[in-house]
Amino acid sequence: LRDVWTKFIFIDAISAVTSVHGVTIGTVLTTPEFRDLYVQLLREVQTLAARLNVGLPDAVVEQSVERAAAFPPDTKTSMQLDVERKSRTELDTMMGYVVRKGKELGIPTPQHSRVHKALSSLAG
Repeated sequence: LRDVWTKFIFIDAISAVTSVHGVTIGTVLTTPEFRDLYVQLLREVQTLAARLNVGLPDAVVEQSVERAAAFPPDTKTSMQLDVERKSRTELDTMMGYVVRKGKELGIPTPQHSRVHKALSSLAG
């Protein structure tokens, strides 16, 4: 379960930022506004995972940023490509899950809520 959540936290957050802003992974990491949003999204999932007793490592946020930095800077996420093509996305499976579970457990997920709402109007 821990490995699944380690992958989920990374994919969820980086996909959210690249998709809603239409930027590459490299741009997310080098633009303070996008990087800050990325870290906030990571922290929201980290908080949710802690409440669910998933047992993510304390350094999961930093590890996720390092993982993103390992990709070529011009990389687009699969969700971003789906949004660009107006294809079906995993929006509700990823960000939607965080928003719903956060509400259920009383955990604020303001950035996920904002991005989910914005992407809902863009996604196919």
